[in-house]
Amino acid sequence: MFKNEKLEILFQHACEKELCNNKKTFAELIGVSSSNISKIFADKNERFCTTNTLLKANAALGNVFSVQWLLSDTGDMYATSNTDTTPLLSTPVTEGSSDVDYRMRCTELERVIEALKGTIESQKGTIKSQERIIEMLERENESIKKARTHVS
Repeated sequence: MFKNEKLEILFQHACEKELCNNKKTFAELIGVSSSNISKIFADKNERFCTTNTLLKANAALGNVFSVQWLLSDTGDMYATSNTDTTPLLSTPVTEGSSDVDYRMRCTELERVIEALKGTIESQKGTIKSQERIIEMLERENESIKKARTHVS
């Protein structure tokens, strides 16, 4: 299954859970531009859908989907726990594995690590943005309360 098809599944899940109601609100939810989401869903060869996008979407949905399934198309689709510690590759590297297997495993793990770091950085930006919104709403709420006190 292609990454963009998996993202479509995550989008459908978000809609079912009423976390979003269209692709624009889905883009906002996962911290991706709506133009990138449009490209991802329009593109049939997944060149616009990155591992980082899948991981960001999954994080925004509470890590409902298995990282193993998202990244390697193996294992269960849904995470069995919040930590989802299943191996990321279907063939683990063992003591008798070749140098090529080791390099491939290291490359894959480095890619996942970088994607997860990117997700963390993106989430930090989302958190800061939402903290600013909370502060603005709190100020507005206080001013409404003050205005209401003066009217009474």
